[in-house]
Amino acid sequence: MDHPNVIKCYDIYKTGSHCYIITELCSSGDLLNYLTRRGKLEETVAVQIMREIIEGVKYLLGKGILHRDLKPANILNNRKCWKIADFGFAIFS
Repeated sequence: MDHPNVIKCYDIYKTGSHCYIITELCSSGDLLNYLTRRGKLEETVAVQIMREIIEGVKYLLGKGILHRDLKPANILNNRKCWKIADFGFAIFS
């Protein structure tokens, strides 16, 4: 997947008992921590965050992917760009 609002997966390694997923680093935390720290958001900030999430969801739906676990903890921030992550419950439709 290649979209600015969806986390990039670079590689997957499997061993006998483990699976390692190598993704881009989103060092600015997740939306849950952001909301906890900031509290109530200004409308313009909330609209921008939602716009980025919706753009990511539209891209995924266009690829036939249903995330099925969108929540603030699964929205990561990388350099002021919000990205959908954690596809553990995702399915192809």
